[in-house]
Amino acid sequence: MKKNRLSIEIRAFAGAIVFIAFFFTGCRKEDKTPPSPQGQYYFSAKLNGEQKDFLHSAQFQYGEKDGKLISIIIAGYDGKYDLSKPIEERSIDLQLEIFRYDMKDISPAKYTEIASTTSTYRVDCERHIQKRNQQGETYTLQYDEEYLNDLTITITEVSRETGIKGTFSGKMRFETSPFDVINVTDGQFYFPYNDDLLNP
Repeated sequence: MKKNRLSIEIRAFAGAIVFIAFFFTGCRKEDKTPPSPQGQYYFSAKLNGEQKDFLHSAQFQYGEKDGKLISIIIAGYDGKYDLSKPIEERSIDLQLEIFRYDMKDISPAKYTEIASTTSTYRVDCERHIQKRNQQGETYTLQYDEEYLNDLTITITEVSRETGIKGTFSGKMRFETSPFDVINVTDGQFYFPYNDDLLNP
């Protein structure tokens, strides 16, 4: 009788273990936690062939007039901006801009530096570098497409419901050196249609 009772207890214990394992496995399968809303967005490009992610303290800023989207600024850093680091070692930003002088809506289309005029629109791409002089004063230098007139920003999607999405490419030249040029390729961005700061 003792052997039978022990056998029954072992089977019951084993069954309980199987049930518990099955229960928790089932719970894990049912626990489909949705990803962070910020996780779906992106802002990246290759700079001289090196892949960079600018979705740190990133933001989509926009201006509207009479219900039309007439200006956008997309900006972000290539790493967490750490104020405790020396200024020369802090993350560097990248900024894109489209501004419509003609007050027309920024809709899905290709916007180029070549087509840019003071009567239609302006496109811009900048990368800022901060330095400190011998007196301890901070100053900013920048790479800018203005010197080369080589920039294309393509808006592929823009709406309040789905956000703003697009691609970009071109070249930026350092303002103090005509030979220091950054070739921007494979640029892409996707932001929500609001001015929330992503990955602060």
